[in-house]
Amino acid sequence: MGWRIVFLILNNCFEKNGVVFENGLVNGQHPLLVYSDKYKDVSNQIIGTGFDEDIVPIQQKYELLKKELIGLEFIYSSNDWISIDGIKFKDIRKNIAKFEKEHKIKVLDDYPAEKVLEFLNQWAEEKRKKSTSEFTRGLFESELKESIKNLKLLKKINHRAIYIEENEQLIGFSILFHYIGDLWIALMQKTKHNIRGLPQYLYHFKAKIMGSHKIFTTGAEAQDPNLKKFKESLNPVEVKNIYTLFIGSLK
Repeated sequence: MGWRIVFLILNNCFEKNGVVFENGLVNGQHPLLVYSDKYKDVSNQIIGTGFDEDIVPIQQKYELLKKELIGLEFIYSSNDWISIDGIKFKDIRKNIAKFEKEHKIKVLDDYPAEKVLEFLNQWAEEKRKKSTSEFTRGLFESELKESIKNLKLLKKINHRAIYIEENEQLIGFSILFHYIGDLWIALMQKTKHNIRGLPQYLYHFKAKIMGSHKIFTTGAEAQDPNLKKFKESLNPVEVKNIYTLFIGSLK
């Protein structure tokens, strides 16, 4: 349950008969946000975000016509990222130490929105230069639009933010949202390209903000092999498939 769901809950959905639908269309139809067995009837509907654990309860009540893999959701432990102990965090500790040694930074909890937007557009231009599949590029452009919209929502929601500045220039930021219980969601995290250790530094810093005994997500890898490899290197405690699910008639 990553940044995409939080964004849709806040900004891009509507409710009908107790069911939350996305404003965006899939095959000309408004999809449900997520599946719940509490829904009385979701026959002949599309589920915008479904997980493996949804498959069995859906198949018990409906015909499952099709499932399309969106990507993987990575879930991390705040305890792991606060302590960054053990052999599996050896390289991460080295990267963070190198970053702290080589960069004189200022850490802020607020930043002018127009400067964040400028940074985001610069980040996107660099991202577009990389070779990716059409599917991945489409998801990236969609996520970028939603990230820009998210910036306008921050005054309306309780959140925590980390902005990293060097030489009076923004080089990275992370925005966190406490969703429910022990679950936090990283709405956005963007860093200037090719600054070694900065992404890991932000993970470590935001885990300390969340506190102990929490879990957090940072969004899917959008079937990007490089992003998948990076997210795997951060030692997730769970990885979940995300699908679009096409549901048929009641059994």
